[in-house]
Amino acid sequence: MNTKTSLVVILMVLTSCFLRGQNGYAYYKKRLLNDANKENVNSKFQKAIKMLHEQDFILSFNTQNALFKKVDNMSIETNKSFEAYTRALSGFTGQTYFDRRKKNVIHKKEFLGNFFLINKKKINWTLTKEQLKISSFECYKAVAKETINSPTGFHEIDLIAWYAPDISLPYGPDGYGGLPGLIICLKNNGRVTTLKKIELLNDKELVNINFILEGKYVTENEYDKMVIKAFENRF
Repeated sequence: MNTKTSLVVILMVLTSCFLRGQNGYAYYKKRLLNDANKENVNSKFQKAIKMLHEQDFILSFNTQNALFKKVDNMSIETNKSFEAYTRALSGFTGQTYFDRRKKNVIHKKEFLGNFFLINKKKINWTLTKEQLKISSFECYKAVAKETINSPTGFHEIDLIAWYAPDISLPYGPDGYGGLPGLIICLKNNGRVTTLKKIELLNDKELVNINFILEGKYVTENEYDKMVIKAFENRF
């Protein structure tokens, strides 16, 4: 049995296990949407893309809450500028915490030496009937628009999520969720985040979500304005 076939079989078994429990870890990988066309870019950019492909992100989850963050697996010998460049390409820093009971998502970020707890806006998804099989999961497509504020102004980006109703958890990568199933693949702002594997625990091994609520609570608009102001003051 080759590696690809083994992965499909494992995912099929894991899918059936969700009927018994929803407690474990989901691992994701990221890539640029058009990174196959980046062969002619400079070596620094190519190295950052390679590092992005090697980076893992983990979603720890149970039936009540979840936590998404980067797996700290970069080498201590990695050049700090390359590491920062890779983080920028990933489009994600910090941690996002899903509170299923309160139906909110908090994104914890560090900026200028301080921690901020950002209340993420609710995404107004439009569910479609379009289907796609990803590994062994039957996924459905959901789309949305999101407006982001940056030093270059306001930009509207398209969100495309493929979620698996068989995994009835309203979580996903980068703090996106609220769908009737786990997000298996997310496309946003030129990036693709895809489920790599799932590890399930039995009902007696509850995943402990360790999220420290230390920092200043702000809205996304307040945080964006603060970042823009700091950027403008550099010049």
